[in-house]
Amino acid sequence: MTSGPDGMWPMFLFGFLCVFVITQMHGLGLPRPVRGLLAACYGGSLLAVYALRGDLWGAAAEAVRIPAIEYALAGILTLLTWAGLRAARRVRGRPRRAGRAGVR
Repeated sequence: MTSGPDGMWPMFLFGFLCVFVITQMHGLGLPRPVRGLLAACYGGSLLAVYALRGDLWGAAAEAVRIPAIEYALAGILTLLTWAGLRAARRVRGRPRRAGRAGVR
């Protein structure tokens, strides 16, 4: 499915490279011009590959699919974790603070 010129490899390659360009490359301590160059290389290679495949307009939907799924999953996991912590806090009850009036 992912092999050959008509495979799905561009979606995965450019999808995960998009995640890298959006989030990870900024944590590497690279100078701003190098980050701009990496982003430009990403965009240029994305346009070149999809232009050669003859599907330049389908590139936007295909290249965004992987990052959208990954970020949506991260958001859903965050909400589930928050809901679990909130439910655990309600089950245990709120801890009493020391020093409140009337608490012994």
